[in-house]
Amino acid sequence: MNQRFKVLYYLKKGKRCQEKSLPIYVRATIDGKRIEWSVQRICEPEFKWNQTTAKAWNMALEVVTKEDLQEFRIQLINDIRQLMQPEEVKLFKPWLKNAEGRKLLNISDNTIQRLRIAGKPRSSKVGGIHFYRYEDIKKMLNSDAA
Repeated sequence: MNQRFKVLYYLKKGKRCQEKSLPIYVRATIDGKRIEWSVQRICEPEFKWNQTTAKAWNMALEVVTKEDLQEFRIQLINDIRQLMQPEEVKLFKPWLKNAEGRKLLNISDNTIQRLRIAGKPRSSKVGGIHFYRYEDIKKMLNSDAA
């Protein structure tokens, strides 16, 4: 499986751009999914920031310890794992719309219609929209996985 992976270091300019120092951020992109975090370092804006080398000219030397690198490595690995996990629909509601049920089951419009006609997920039609009980969809997912 080929995946594209990019890392970009940049200065994050907030709404208050007049600040004397700006935080340095990292953006990791894996197959178009982005995650950003601060590296807990700052840079004075009068120094010339180079994004390709991720360095600032005339910046005072800052000592980075092994512990700093280890902490950064652990944070980076956790963030990459989080990016690579499949997206889950986080639901707190008992009823799902037709599109939400299809997305959870990973099936087409026709397939969910056939299942609805067969009565497998119980549905209710309100205002032209079919709603399914979350518990029924969850049972169908568990029975397919077994």
